[in-house]
Amino acid sequence: MVVTEPSGMEAINWGERLCHDLLGQQQALGQQVSVRVLDCGFNPKAAINADKLSQDINGFSCELSLAGEQVAFNSRLTGKYNVLNLLAAAGVGRALKMEPRLIFSGLEEVGQVPGRLERVLLPGVNEEEQPCVLVDYAHTPDALKNVLQALQSLAEGQLICVFGCGGDRDQGKRPLMGAVAAECASISIVTSDNPRSEDPEDIIQQIAQGAASMGAVELTTEELFGDQAVRYGDFPGFVCLEDRKTAVHAACVLAGPGDIVLLAGKGHEDYQVIGQERIFFDDRVEGLNGLLRWKIPHLLKALQGGTIIQQGKQTGLFGQISTDTRTLTQGDIFVALAGENFNGHDYLQTAAEAGATMVIVQQEVEKDELQKDVLPEHVVVFQVPDTLIALGQLAAYRRRLLCPKLPLVAITGSCGKTTVKEMTAAIFHRHFTAAQGTDTGMDPVLKTGGNFNNLIGLPLSLLPVNAFHKIAVMEMGMNQFGEIARLTAIADPDIACITNVQAAHLEGLGSIAGVAQAKGELFAGMRSDTVAVVNYDDSHVRRLPKNSEKIIGFACTPAGRRHKPAVRATRIKDLGAEGMRFTLHIGDWHERISIRAPGMHNVSNCLAAAAIAYAGGVDPEAIITSLKDFQSTDKRMQMMTLPGGVRVLNDCYNANPASMTAALRTVSGFGQDCRRIALLGDMLELGAEADAAHAELGRQAAELGYDQLAVTGSFAEQAAQGACRAGMAEERVHVFTDTHDMADWLYQEMIQAGVAAGDWLLLKGSRGMRMEIVLQEIEQRFATGINEKEYL
Repeated sequence: MVVTEPSGMEAINWGERLCHDLLGQQQALGQQVSVRVLDCGFNPKAAINADKLSQDINGFSCELSLAGEQVAFNSRLTGKYNVLNLLAAAGVGRALKMEPRLIFSGLEEVGQVPGRLERVLLPGVNEEEQPCVLVDYAHTPDALKNVLQALQSLAEGQLICVFGCGGDRDQGKRPLMGAVAAECASISIVTSDNPRSEDPEDIIQQIAQGAASMGAVELTTEELFGDQAVRYGDFPGFVCLEDRKTAVHAACVLAGPGDIVLLAGKGHEDYQVIGQERIFFDDRVEGLNGLLRWKIPHLLKALQGGTIIQQGKQTGLFGQISTDTRTLTQGDIFVALAGENFNGHDYLQTAAEAGATMVIVQQEVEKDELQKDVLPEHVVVFQVPDTLIALGQLAAYRRRLLCPKLPLVAITGSCGKTTVKEMTAAIFHRHFTAAQGTDTGMDPVLKTGGNFNNLIGLPLSLLPVNAFHKIAVMEMGMNQFGEIARLTAIADPDIACITNVQAAHLEGLGSIAGVAQAKGELFAGMRSDTVAVVNYDDSHVRRLPKNSEKIIGFACTPAGRRHKPAVRATRIKDLGAEGMRFTLHIGDWHERISIRAPGMHNVSNCLAAAAIAYAGGVDPEAIITSLKDFQSTDKRMQMMTLPGGVRVLNDCYNANPASMTAALRTVSGFGQDCRRIALLGDMLELGAEADAAHAELGRQAAELGYDQLAVTGSFAEQAAQGACRAGMAEERVHVFTDTHDMADWLYQEMIQAGVAAGDWLLLKGSRGMRMEIVLQEIEQRFATGINEKEYL
């Protein structure tokens, strides 16, 4: 088969020569053969030809002619050479005596070929509103020239080319590649490819020599991002950036709608070879991350209503969003939050000195005695009405850029939300790590860090989302009405779960009904197509999803299972300190499972995580394996052993009446022939219910058979009285002024064998009580060898 073009005969001559040589060889061997030649191309006389070609960056259309049949043809492939490729494929089909209509229909199904002019798109933005970023495997001078020439006629604006050359390979092509890029592209960014054992800088300089030979001018990074007159001059420009990720991101940031960015050389490859190390690197992923990088157009869209009051001078890529000058790095954007006890506007100079290239403010920027802004001239100043709202807008905008390809899970509830978040993230981590098959060294799951679940923490947790992430799992907390609604608007969840509704934050919410209303803002504010994951064991939660098109329920009690949840637990067995055993049902599937998290509440937590994962398309095997491997997170049902063999259940991350009850019941079943001591701090934010709730806490400790109760805090006396009224002897109830005194008492008990090996301690209180100090001081006393005679 011979490819022909109407402009010349060179391709025909090469094809005919090949056929002639093949025929001659066969005749020389005495073989009688006949060679049939099918010519294809743009020549109307060709047996297989294309006419009326029209193309743009999204593909081409033409009229295909094959064996006398003509058909209007459309393709998503880009470039004239791809038209010739399709014609050649049609010729193969014809040589195999396939029917023309079958050939046409087959070619129409050819979509984007991985790594061959493959377009990278932000899913949440219309195609015409973003630059065209294309990834291609072209890594030879001819291939690069073909691609760039094809793109030249399609670019409405700039044509930016990012490329490099491999190490330990043909050095002669390096200057040729540089010359081709300089000849065809508006801007060339010369970078690293697979340097292998060579110095990347040496390779880059050889390429640069070729670019310079064509009259291209080398630009500094500052010139690249700075004066547009430099970049849009009559001469081609190039810049050398050794780090390929920086080079890719720079190209994507420089480009706007109508511009084309070609990321050449690696195509579908997902690695770089640097020295002896093979590291994960995918131009398609980094192209998407480049489109996600903050730049002025993104910020203007995200912060509608904001104004740039100092233009500044961009000399490089903007970095991350930061609210803390202590962790801010070069290029970051500093958001000056203003709270009751702090004001970020007091640290604008500090931020600039630390490398911030933009500050987002709500107050007037301070001026010196000459009425000049204190901030350096190069810093961009963006003023908004409210920086806390702006922080949420930035996170919401970044999340929208990746919709709908990035599913987001939102979890709230009075108890267990952090544990469910961790369980859910562990399940999705296993699922997506197995699916991707390649060790990228990066977690495919973005999750809330620590207790970053409020109007500051959730945006800061969501802002790092990028193209590596396959899902985001966000925790939402609150202590007043309206907070969950605002967090829901920022996160825009695809799957939403309310773990339970209990007596927590009553000081701001008034009653259990108020808690249900506040938590219910998650279900009320989500889209109708969001999956609601509902705890059927909780009557308050069952009533909350009123507008959801899809509900997945979970339950572990007979009352809850009557509502026929998709995810449920049966045959539940308490293993004490070893955890829990139960049969997990997911739809029609079920299997017996043991988990290392003790307590009935952790069975419910497992079901919530399983239901979320089920909603996210995870198979039951991955769910059950992850739950089996799960271990409690820091300060939440964390088991440890103190010197001398005393066991501790450290659950001092937070507390409310429901979680206190769960912890007391759990530890009451630990061990045999041992003592159990409860070391408890206040449950905060209970308002008018605080006295009764702490008295009830003492009553439960007594009725569950605890040997001793030690309490501290403003409501310690109420807890002590409740224990005594329930029958616990006064000498076994201890009230302490603070955690230091409690630690002193416990240390004395331990060295006097009042608390010994095998005994169990429960340590719990609200976060503000910092009950972990008790453990820290005990461990410090044993580590430093305090004279035991002081306590004898």
